[in-house]
Amino acid sequence: MFFIAEYTSMITFMPVLDTVFRRMAVSFPASWRFTHYLPSAILISFGLWVLWDGIRYETIFGRIILPGLGAAITALGWFLFCAQRKRVYSRAVLALSKIFVFLFVYV
Repeated sequence: MFFIAEYTSMITFMPVLDTVFRRMAVSFPASWRFTHYLPSAILISFGLWVLWDGIRYETIFGRIILPGLGAAITALGWFLFCAQRKRVYSRAVLALSKIFVFLFVYV
């Protein structure tokens, strides 16, 4: 129960920390057009890698779960790529990425 309480408090505190550091925006120069598509490219390549490893996995459980997970990650990357072209999700993705970075550093 102690570890569950610790992780729960950590997960609920990270959006508060993101609100405090809202002014800390990640910005790249305007000439770096490729950085707009970098998160979706990373997700698509990672999803395809998980899909490929899942197909070659040894157990039947891994052959079912990993390709599904890889397909979901690839679909998420493709969705982000299509949404980035319309500039729909930039603030939400920036907030979630900061939350995940803070969680990673905390753990």
